[in-house]
Amino acid sequence: MTISTYQNLFDAFSKPLVEAFKNQPRDRSPSPIDPKELRDQFEQWLRENSKKMSQVIAKSWLQNDPEGAQIRQVILSSEPEKIKDFLKEKYNIDIESVLGTLIGSPVKVKVDWDTFGGSTSEFPSGGVYVLPYPPRPAEVTDTQLQRWIDDNDPSPSHQFPADPYIPLTMC
Repeated sequence: MTISTYQNLFDAFSKPLVEAFKNQPRDRSPSPIDPKELRDQFEQWLRENSKKMSQVIAKSWLQNDPEGAQIRQVILSSEPEKIKDFLKEKYNIDIESVLGTLIGSPVKVKVDWDTFGGSTSEFPSGGVYVLPYPPRPAEVTDTQLQRWIDDNDPSPSHQFPADPYIPLTMC
């Protein structure tokens, strides 16, 4: 996959969320902040946390890494609250505070073993964030994973992994 493919996947994921955020009734969450500024902040949160989540997945694929083993254990539990709490406490990825506020109801985390890209859905009973957790592709080396895990550059050119088999996760 190319960077433009990743960007298209990101845009497809984020557009409905940004639109929902933009169309929220203003009396629902009164704020002195300009709505455009709120949308921009949400988009920034989404970009930053998508990268962080992708790096967490990559870390979990490192077989000889104790932290990776802990990540695997939590994700493989498929327990929504346990996953949300772990991500919030360990990696400062607070799915509930942003997506739950946006949707206006609690967000359940569902692990999907067959995809490289996450998604969100809204139902009357609440929202669902689909966390992609595919098996580690044989084509990805530990060196490639570690390079992505260590990439703390926030610039747009470093928003997506350079290696096409590292999952693009949306948060």
